[in-house]
Amino acid sequence: MVDINVLEAGYARLFHTLVDWGRTQDSVQAMYVSGSLAKGTADAYSDLDLVIVVLETEVNTLLDDVLEVIGTVEPVVLEYRLHPLEGICVLSIVTDKWHRLDLVFGGSDSGILNQLLIPVFDPERLWDGTFSEEDPSPVSSDEVIKLATEFLRVLGLSSVVNGRGDVHVGHEGANLLRNMLIELLLMEPPRRTRPSAKKLLPILNDEQTAVLRGLPPVADDLEILNTFSTSLACIFLPRARKLIESLGGVWPAELEDATRAYLSGTLEI
Repeated sequence: MVDINVLEAGYARLFHTLVDWGRTQDSVQAMYVSGSLAKGTADAYSDLDLVIVVLETEVNTLLDDVLEVIGTVEPVVLEYRLHPLEGICVLSIVTDKWHRLDLVFGGSDSGILNQLLIPVFDPERLWDGTFSEEDPSPVSSDEVIKLATEFLRVLGLSSVVNGRGDVHVGHEGANLLRNMLIELLLMEPPRRTRPSAKKLLPILNDEQTAVLRGLPPVADDLEILNTFSTSLACIFLPRARKLIESLGGVWPAELEDATRAYLSGTLEI
């Protein structure tokens, strides 16, 4: 049974209201908790993910009903209706209390049951407890070379930013470099994928976490941004080279040498 109280107070009322609504709908065949709650990784900052199996011909009508039902608990201030695959609809909602709900609707044969779920009600036992979860594909040297090449390209543009004195663009570039470092850390063996766009720490090891925490602060100041970018480069470049060579790839040495020469006097790499 799911412990809805792991989430921020207020989600419980929304959850139970949706469950009560679903049980009264002839076209709703089953309801499950999914996402971080089902995986046991939810915390007070997680959202509520539900999978709702319905008769496909009733999906659009049910979406309007769900919005009305949620609105009786908390006003809905944002809604998105997405159709990632035929026969599947995702209703993404934010309430005025900033409670976030992602509700996935689809038929029993639409593929929405091929994931880890916790049944809320499933009288016909549509979900048999089995699902396939693909492991991340192995990292290839080409992937890392592509990432390293882009890192060097963005790094080289630091000279342009410095010449123009555009600290705001410099800040954007520094953030891009940091994101590429995170991507590289996730590529390091064993390759990992982020559980969500809003969660990273649990899948980085202690050393990788320390690397990110040890980066200097950033601000809209060229000297500070240069220090930050230099620190990123000193971490990224040797790690990327080591990974590429371990995968049998060839490090883009000519681009690195040209970038270092171009940045001479701007960044001390």
